[in-house]
Amino acid sequence: MKEIRIFIASSQELLPERNYLSYLTLVHEEEFEKRGLAVRLSKWEYVDPRMTGERTEDRYLDEMLQCDAVMILFKNILGKYTEEEMTKAIAAERAGTTRLKAHEILFAADGEPDSDAAGYRSSLPDGDYDTWLGPEELRDRFLALVDRVAQCENLVEAPGNLRKITAFLAADDELAAERDAFADTVLNINDLLARRGLRIALRFYDPDRAAGVLDSSEMGLALYGTNCRVFGREEIKQIRERLDDRSRNPKCFYVFFRDLDPNTEKALDETFRTFRNDFVTKLEHFPCQFGDANALRVSFLLSLERYAGEGIEIYSTVDASSPAFVGREEELKRLRALFEPDREKYPCGRIPVITGAGGTGKSELVRQYASQLRVEFPGGVFQADMEHVETVDEAFLRLLDRTSNNGVKVADCLGLGEGNVRGNGPENSKTSGRLSGADVRDAILRRAGTSGPVLLFLDNVE
Repeated sequence: MKEIRIFIASSQELLPERNYLSYLTLVHEEEFEKRGLAVRLSKWEYVDPRMTGERTEDRYLDEMLQCDAVMILFKNILGKYTEEEMTKAIAAERAGTTRLKAHEILFAADGEPDSDAAGYRSSLPDGDYDTWLGPEELRDRFLALVDRVAQCENLVEAPGNLRKITAFLAADDELAAERDAFADTVLNINDLLARRGLRIALRFYDPDRAAGVLDSSEMGLALYGTNCRVFGREEIKQIRERLDDRSRNPKCFYVFFRDLDPNTEKALDETFRTFRNDFVTKLEHFPCQFGDANALRVSFLLSLERYAGEGIEIYSTVDASSPAFVGREEELKRLRALFEPDREKYPCGRIPVITGAGGTGKSELVRQYASQLRVEFPGGVFQADMEHVETVDEAFLRLLDRTSNNGVKVADCLGLGEGNVRGNGPENSKTSGRLSGADVRDAILRRAGTSGPVLLFLDNVE
């Protein structure tokens, strides 16, 4: 199986189009696989600059150069790094010095480019850009780019031996934007899960081949807005019968309802209102409200954790969360939001601080967060206890003694165990020959660079 990785770039105004390309990638996934192709997307929002000292422009360019092709979309404005980095990437492609083999620069036919975007377009050679109008043309351009790259030599082998979690998603047409954002979430999560030997194969529910979709899917997911035309009572009845028979798929089923304002809720068709109320009040399986794409992503991660959590090996030294924990959804929601920084305002991310009187459950709140969303931290979850220590350096050194959920000491996980002598101060091992807290911190940052994002939990900070 050959991998084709395509970098998708645009300004924020074209986020729906970027998400639509994620949807297309999953819709055509089976067709690509029959041709021996594993098509993967990379996007700027997948690149996490929070744990690196590099300039984010360098990360942006580096990510482009690790792909087989670049597709860049314009409508009215230029993206923050677009012009300079795209010029460098195309130059590297033409010089044959990187993995890049093709690029596609598209301007929306119905756009009104500002002076910067218009200037960039006029600087491009004839034939080096084109236009598109509407989703059908964008789809055709994307598939043509895949075909072009597929004919190139020296495609890399796709990672093998991944455990596949099959899932289907049912959503009415009114939720196309949410469906596309959900597809983008799955592609992003797959990049993280691949480092743990897992991959979600998401299919979209087709009423014309319902039995085949249900038979081949371990997980089932349904999104509802103001109707249930695509996946209604009959389909739910089939699902409930299948859930009672553990030998059949799907093994689990999760339902997500979009939050509705009071006026919209009053105007709901009576049939759908009854259908919706039945889920909220009677269904034992997990129904959830979602207000935006991020809330939907979090809900999906919680669902994935419920179904496949035991099979997802994430290194963690965080104490086990209490099974008696209940409620506090508002606090958890606020904590999750703090890990979704505005990249313009907080380019290096945020460091959330939880304060409160002793015994009010601050540590337990973080443990719940870490256990629910650990899929987002494939590099690991590390807890450093600051109680009775005077410096952060001491806390990092103490972290080396902790053991993870799978019995591996932090020192061994970070490659700092064998033959290393610990110091008592902030001196660096390069000058003193003794480990310092800075060495531990740097090792965690290196792990973030190689294994994916890391969550560091400093407990009992005073």
